[in-house]
Amino acid sequence: MAEAFYRSLGFRRVGNSAWFGYAKDPNHASRHLEAALDLRVSEPSSSSQWPAIHKLMTTIANPRISDGTSLQRLRQTFPVSTAEFRAVDDPRWEVQSNPEGDTLLHKAALACKPKTVKYILSLRPDLATRSNAIYYTALHVLEETMEKLRHPFPSSSIDTPRPVTRPFKGYSTASLECYQILKLCSEQKGETLLSDDARLATLIESMKDGSFIMDSDIR
Repeated sequence: MAEAFYRSLGFRRVGNSAWFGYAKDPNHASRHLEAALDLRVSEPSSSSQWPAIHKLMTTIANPRISDGTSLQRLRQTFPVSTAEFRAVDDPRWEVQSNPEGDTLLHKAALACKPKTVKYILSLRPDLATRSNAIYYTALHVLEETMEKLRHPFPSSSIDTPRPVTRPFKGYSTASLECYQILKLCSEQKGETLLSDDARLATLIESMKDGSFIMDSDIR
């Protein structure tokens, strides 16, 4: 109903996003696009429509459940033993867990479960570059979480008192492993990463003190 109202006022969808915009230029192509021809974006499946996936997402997101247990339950839901299995055609991978549009990979990354992240990407490496509803990939949401751990409070003026926090002692191995898995997979489409454990271990060891520069530092 709301979409129809905005279209009647001349608003048109911005790309394939959830946003609508109105061009001030009367010669803009969108001003000549009939409302009936404006792009319709289908609503993504929510986890409530897939009880088993909802349960799996809850398991993966729970920090009290180990990475190994999460991986085991993920394998039970998405096995690779059948020859006809094609992960890319399985609609359950498209299920989103919340209004932000987080997928299984977003959940696994935020929970810092590298084995689970690695298995997901072994089946669907394209998810490494998949954004949620607010245009954050799994790598972006993990970076944001890690950045808040390193700098819990944004920089402020000299006159503004800052809360006293515990000194930063570095990141956990699990979070660094997830970070590098996602980063390398985004760059290499997952082809080299999943069999290059030695390179991964070297990168992780060099990052533990938190002195490296994340992509979020230069965005």
